[in-house]
Amino acid sequence: CRYPVGLGAKRVTMDMAAIARLLPFQEKRERDMPDMLERFLSERRQSLEWLRSLTSPHWEAEYPTRFGAMKAGDMLSSWVAHDHLHARQLVDLRRQRVLRLTQPYDVRYAGEW
Repeated sequence: CRYPVGLGAKRVTMDMAAIARLLPFQEKRERDMPDMLERFLSERRQSLEWLRSLTSPHWEAEYPTRFGAMKAGDMLSSWVAHDHLHARQLVDLRRQRVLRLTQPYDVRYAGEW
């Protein structure tokens, strides 16, 4: 499926199949971390270059999804929020590791989690 996104002078289509191909974590058992990281960083660079190239984005433009109409601005905001979700997941994994490494000691003095 391709969805049009109004971006002022530019009209871009979002190819949902192409987006699905950009999800390396679906294949994480088949890939090693350095490869996944490089793939992610490459795609992120391309996405940021594309965003910088927009001259007059129309963030109110809507396109249909199975959840209802979504604005271009909603998609960008969701992208940022999704990145922060992953950052939170990484911090939580690091905390769990610290808790394992510091056993049998207690970390309550560090503060509430």
